[in-house]
Amino acid sequence: MTRKALSALAILCAAFALSACATTPTDQAGSSNKQSNIDHRYVAAVNRQARRVGTQVVWVNPPREKDRRKNDD
Repeated sequence: MTRKALSALAILCAAFALSACATTPTDQAGSSNKQSNIDHRYVAAVNRQARRVGTQVVWVNPPREKDRRKNDD
């Protein structure tokens, strides 16, 4: 192959490789589903108690309903 053809092939391969990285799926579609199983009753109780004592809770990983049911057994 000529040098020009090899250069074109290298550029084409690089373009395909970079476009594959750009289309990697994210977890945005599943985020609404993850929000739906938050144990809102427990979160509200903890937040209410925190307000009573003058603190604020920042939920990084809020409790899930199924996780709480495991602990209740």
